[in-house]
Amino acid sequence: MKIDESNTQDMLNRFITAFKIAKLGQPYSSFHGDLVLLERCGKLANITARYSSDKACAQFVRYIASDLIASLAADIKNSGFYSILCDGSTDIAALEEEIVYVRYLKNNEAKTSFICVSNVEKPDADHIFEHLCSSIKSELQVDDLSGLVAFVADGASVNFGVRNGVYRKFLDFLPETVGIHCMAHRFELSLKDSSKTSKLVPLVSDLLQSVYKFYKYSSVQKASLRKTCEESLPKHKFLSPVNVNGTRWISHRSCALNTLVKMWQPIVVQTTQIIEGVGSKRAETFGKATKIRKELTLLKVVLAVHVLKEIFDLFMYISLALQQPSYIMACVQSKIKSSLKRLQLFDVRGKLNIAVDTLGINLEERSFLGETLTLDRGQTVESTINTVVKDLSGFLSSSSAAIQERFGDVLRQDDNVCRLAQVFQVKGWPEDKEDLADFGQHEIEAMALHFTTTLENRGYNPSLCIVEWDEFKSAASNLQLRYKTASTLTILSRVLNAQQMALPDICALAKIMLVLPVSTADPERGFSVMKRVKTDWRARLTSKSLSNLMSVKLCSYTIQDYNPEGAYTLWLKDGKRIVGGLKYKRKRNAHPKPVAADLDSELSDSSSSSVGDGTESHSDTET
Repeated sequence: MKIDESNTQDMLNRFITAFKIAKLGQPYSSFHGDLVLLERCGKLANITARYSSDKACAQFVRYIASDLIASLAADIKNSGFYSILCDGSTDIAALEEEIVYVRYLKNNEAKTSFICVSNVEKPDADHIFEHLCSSIKSELQVDDLSGLVAFVADGASVNFGVRNGVYRKFLDFLPETVGIHCMAHRFELSLKDSSKTSKLVPLVSDLLQSVYKFYKYSSVQKASLRKTCEESLPKHKFLSPVNVNGTRWISHRSCALNTLVKMWQPIVVQTTQIIEGVGSKRAETFGKATKIRKELTLLKVVLAVHVLKEIFDLFMYISLALQQPSYIMACVQSKIKSSLKRLQLFDVRGKLNIAVDTLGINLEERSFLGETLTLDRGQTVESTINTVVKDLSGFLSSSSAAIQERFGDVLRQDDNVCRLAQVFQVKGWPEDKEDLADFGQHEIEAMALHFTTTLENRGYNPSLCIVEWDEFKSAASNLQLRYKTASTLTILSRVLNAQQMALPDICALAKIMLVLPVSTADPERGFSVMKRVKTDWRARLTSKSLSNLMSVKLCSYTIQDYNPEGAYTLWLKDGKRIVGGLKYKRKRNAHPKPVAADLDSELSDSSSSSVGDGTESHSDTET
């Protein structure tokens, strides 16, 4: 097919259609059907021409992804500094995939973008380090890693092993690289540690999981629960029990507790019906229903569930804040300190009394919503309340201690970069002008000293950071007074936009702080996307094809605002194609001259390869 100016819009429509297929996660085979639809709507001229098959769609997606990565590489080059985020997981084909994200600045605002996902031969430190370096150099087109300031991953030993972890290899290569253990993972591990000191928290967690499995794996019981809500308890809206172990994030546990609180009465009524012989007659179902009802009607469980709901709502708020892509390292210390203070002020007995009064729990008659509550052997109502208060108060105390231990590098008064970065928390600056004048001198000097080589490689003078610090504080303080509701990130971005020419060195240090990631939530979300793209039906997708599809699916463009001209230009230049009289030829690598014995076979191969769908570049020369 000869491509001239009259065919340009048709080709652009094909690229937009390929973008739509990758964006929505559709199979390549639907490409031809979409083009038929465009032809019937009058938006496409000749559907029988080349570039209409699934192979053509895969090729177009490859060029679209290349254009997106090229744009990302340009933004990172302009940013000057960046950080790497990575995580590993197994895909549907049981292959170890390593996903790589990058955090950088665009228009002085922190951005986190997907780079690639690739299969690693072996998930050890050597292979992962090699994969990270090669991915950055090949995808971002950089000759060295001089702009790298931080490496962020979960706390696995392969990442942060003292002797042979990935971070240790980065330190050997770039001594100024900051290693950050994902803050959201730390918070999760803190609660996991503190849960071991409590008896009620594991009991409630096991109960939540038992309820979830009972209704998850039995459509009959789930339908019966729904019927109970609709007929016997019409005021209760049906909610499906939630898997407490669905993800590592605390929000799943909080959601499971909230669901159990709302569905407590319907579940008790429905399990009672099973025990009384209504519905299933199976002994296994009878035993599970009996166990669930017995635990749900324990007074200590009823009290603990309602108090734990309040506690985990607080934990969820902290965890979700640490998972936000726009969250910056400068705000972590204040968030953790305020969270610790809220945990210390949390009154378990007061919350328990409020729950009893609000929900109408009758402690004298031991009844709740018409159901009789039971006690453990040898226990009274008063002793049960004291047990719940003591257990959950101990859980909160151990949680506070575990959080302080896990976040020691942020809370301790030492020269760790994560702690030093808190100096840019504008909301925490002294209000008194005299105190503000002396504020942050040591922290800025220590940060400038740590990143001396990184700053010098980018043409900045680290010794001038402390000189420009006072003017930077003045500019930020004035903006804070003017925009009192603005976040620290917004204020710093505006200061950088206004002062990066007048105060280049301290602004460069502020940029380094802004690209320090807080968590690996983005790579975790990337793996969720990967599992939606690479399914059982597409298990043979190569890592490169998977990476191309994810680049499109995770990009910020929508189908409405995507402009295919960049990808179309790349496609034109990568082969012998004619547009408006201009010839675009592929840049072929120099090959050794074939010997005479192989000349005939080479000619026959080239002649046979010229017949095809048009997805290979040499077949596009046919007009």
